[in-house]
Amino acid sequence: MKLATSTDLKEIMKGFAKYKSIFPHIRGDRIAIEINAGNVIYEDGVVVVFKVYKRQTQLGSVMIQPGEAKIAQIFNMNEDNGQAKLVMNKWISKVATTVYLTVRGDNERAIRFYELNGFSRVGRIAWKGGSVAGLIMKNKTRLPSPAVV
Repeated sequence: MKLATSTDLKEIMKGFAKYKSIFPHIRGDRIAIEINAGNVIYEDGVVVVFKVYKRQTQLGSVMIQPGEAKIAQIFNMNEDNGQAKLVMNKWISKVATTVYLTVRGDNERAIRFYELNGFSRVGRIAWKGGSVAGLIMKNKTRLPSPAVV
């Protein structure tokens, strides 16, 4: 996995600008902080901003446990080339834990993408004082079975 660096920030922000209707809340200073924390992947034109939780956290109607992860944002600079699926699944394999994400309820294309990639709907969330409804989705990575002694 290629973690983003500060030199990638300008290009990453161009991608967020391209998808402004989906990510209207994204600010460059916040993405820079996430890059410096090692929480942004930038590989093959795909951006994945993520977090691995250190403590139990309420996310909408779902409780996330320590060690579980959440995809905060994901997009492909070059749509429909299959790279988003490859990069996302590569990262999920690497973190080897339960992965959550939130998605706007009206973003049918994204919901379909996540469902085709092993995510299922597990809860609800809302933004903007409840005026924007969303879904919480989860993908439980298959961890290797422990060795039998």
